[in-house]
Amino acid sequence: MQTLSRASLADLLTGTHAPTSTLGRLSQIVGGLEIPELHGFVRSVFSDSAIALPFLRVPASIAHHHCHNVGLLEHSVECAEFVRDVMIPCSHERELAIVAALLHDIGKVMTFAPNQERTAVGTLIDHNALTLELLADHLHTLDRAWPDGGRALRYLWTWKARRRSSERPLMLSANIIQAADQISAAKDAWRQAYAGTQEWQQFARLEGFGPPSRFWVPKSPPLMTGETQIVMPEKRIIAA
Repeated sequence: MQTLSRASLADLLTGTHAPTSTLGRLSQIVGGLEIPELHGFVRSVFSDSAIALPFLRVPASIAHHHCHNVGLLEHSVECAEFVRDVMIPCSHERELAIVAALLHDIGKVMTFAPNQERTAVGTLIDHNALTLELLADHLHTLDRAWPDGGRALRYLWTWKARRRSSERPLMLSANIIQAADQISAAKDAWRQAYAGTQEWQQFARLEGFGPPSRFWVPKSPPLMTGETQIVMPEKRIIAA
């Protein structure tokens, strides 16, 4: 495990192409953790240069959602924010879920490269199979301070591999993290599909790997003149 000094970590953050707003949102997520054991765990993970450097630079996919440099950072932050804003009855499970969402794709730091290609490891192994290996040292430290916290994170990252098809996960937050992942991916696929389209276009398609991504936007209600217009608020953001 390689540990960054404060100076080198600062250089790492300023040396990436990540938008300041995304890094600021990441800081808010980590700073908002109220459980000291979890806050320390996340700080430990992001002080590990083998994790922190690629996490800030690699894509979240090769040719689907967030498929650009810093895409993994953007997708991970978006998922953690989604989970943070959902009402989870148990407060400490909520914080565990935020951390699990933030790091749910951490294995991609070993499978993707900043040049948007797969690494040698990534051509052979799925990123989900690498999560526990990559975080092993940090999880062992968490285990000593909060054993159930370590167990919960491991479960949230691996439950899909062992569940039966009709069985709900043991933790409510597992469903929420899964939804956050799917919504973030679909939202970015939608953005890419409609980028460059005409204002009147209702259908759009995103080609590439991943699930089939064909979208439709309904027309807005008739205007007072009796005409119709397609209103796509996010399209202006994309064009800008």
